[in-house]
Amino acid sequence: MDGWYIILIHQPEGPSFACLGFESITRIRVTCEIAGKVTGSGVRTASVTSWIVSNNDLRIRMDSQELLITAKYIISADLLKSSADALRSLSRGIRESVVLWIGTEREDEAFVQRLLVPRQLASARHFEVSLEERIRIIRELGNSGDKVLAQLHTHPRRAFHSCTDDRLALPRHTGAISIVVPNFASNWNGDLKRTSVNRHLGNGVWSELSAEAVLKLFEIR
Repeated sequence: MDGWYIILIHQPEGPSFACLGFESITRIRVTCEIAGKVTGSGVRTASVTSWIVSNNDLRIRMDSQELLITAKYIISADLLKSSADALRSLSRGIRESVVLWIGTEREDEAFVQRLLVPRQLASARHFEVSLEERIRIIRELGNSGDKVLAQLHTHPRRAFHSCTDDRLALPRHTGAISIVVPNFASNWNGDLKRTSVNRHLGNGVWSELSAEAVLKLFEIR
């Protein structure tokens, strides 16, 4: 199993260690050790936004946005450029727009294989994908075995995940990615460092990833 971390926990009686091992994109195995003795373990569920493992003597709470990063998202430079071109063309400098990254997951890698442009209605501050179109996409992907790995959409100015974005994002599975591109993608070249990258933690809760986390999450080939 890869992705192990050793974390020093300061305790009144002396230092303790927590070993965190990733099992999949949404699950984690946590083992707490004090003086080499296993004292507790836990598994993250979608109902919480942080990882907690506890026993009589030890309680660990950590920011879940980093711990969720277990799989690499593999994407080609050409597909990134196509995504930028599509958003810029759809937005035309005057309205929000949305595209989806479609692909497959295998063990600890998620492969972005193609771009899907849903039928959408949009204005300067909003985009909408109808329920009928969402159902059509689900059926299409159900036949192919592919999955919506990420959503990308534009904002008129600053990139951030709004309350409306939290509520209306198309991918809803725990661990889903939503990328917000500023300035209607007018000068965006596919550089993810210039976007807001957000992870769905479950139950409609989204968290923006740090620049360091984004670098770990994506591999451009």
